[in-house]
Amino acid sequence: ADGFTDIDIETLSAVLDRDSLRIKEAKIFSAIVRWSEAECQRQALPVTSENKRSVLGRVLNKIRFPLMTVEEFAQGPAQSGILTDRETVSLFLHFTVNPKPPVGFLDVPRCSMIGKEQTVCRFQQIESRWGYSGTSDK
Repeated sequence: ADGFTDIDIETLSAVLDRDSLRIKEAKIFSAIVRWSEAECQRQALPVTSENKRSVLGRVLNKIRFPLMTVEEFAQGPAQSGILTDRETVSLFLHFTVNPKPPVGFLDVPRCSMIGKEQTVCRFQQIESRWGYSGTSDK
């Protein structure tokens, strides 16, 4: 959402603690990267990988990286520079070997993320009596 980057760290932490989030971890990671960039700017810090990790602090540990697919992890977090080399290697090992080594990140699915991710589409039908001549949000 537009205002997501404006929330404070405590609110961000509370959101990430929720097991009821119905969104993929890869999208959550993208959102916290955007938040960390905005926070760097608020604190007048250069927007670097190190500073993004620093402003995220313990919130980074609330991302459930093991729940991503190896492709999602490789295309996003692994290349972001936010994770340490050790964390990145540990997570790649988690994705590729059995038994799975401990990684230091939660691997318990969020309660609501059983089955398919859902997207809400508002205003799918536009009533002509409103006088709107555009298209719906499809």
